[in-house]
Amino acid sequence: KMPLWHHPGEDRSKKQNNNSSRAKCLRAKHSVVTVGDGVDLATLFQNPQHHKLSGCKCDLCEASRARGC
Repeated sequence: KMPLWHHPGEDRSKKQNNNSSRAKCLRAKHSVVTVGDGVDLATLFQNPQHHKLSGCKCDLCEASRARGC
């Protein structure tokens, strides 16, 4: 399983976002550790009820907000 954070193929000359607030949320609240975990979570957002708005009412967004995201 390929790690998503501190990926062995990352370009170390570029700033990484491994410790951004979003990355911390993905690790702590969504258990995203591997590239596969990230793909699985992203796939959930391919839901026709999901809208790329902060007030989206789809089940996934409601559950994420309940977790404190």
